Amino acid sequence: MGSFSLFNWLLGTVIVAIISPIVLAPVALILRRAGFSWWWSILWAIPVVNIIALWVFALVPWPALGTQSNGHPVA
Repeated sequence: MGSFSLFNWLLGTVIVAIISPIVLAPVALILRRAGFSWWWSILWAIPVVNIIALWVFALVPWPALGTQSNGHPVA
């Protein structure tokens, strides 16, 4: 087990640069449809933070649905 060479780091960077937009674009679209800013999609790229963000996203009221004064969604 040796250390990574410059080629390995460059290859990893290129792979992440290619895959990130493919994964983050659908997340950004879902967030926009739910009424959130697409900037939240950046959190999906950070390990552990993405799990916390998923729980926050699941439990907060969604702006696109609207709510009544008692906190229940409008039908």
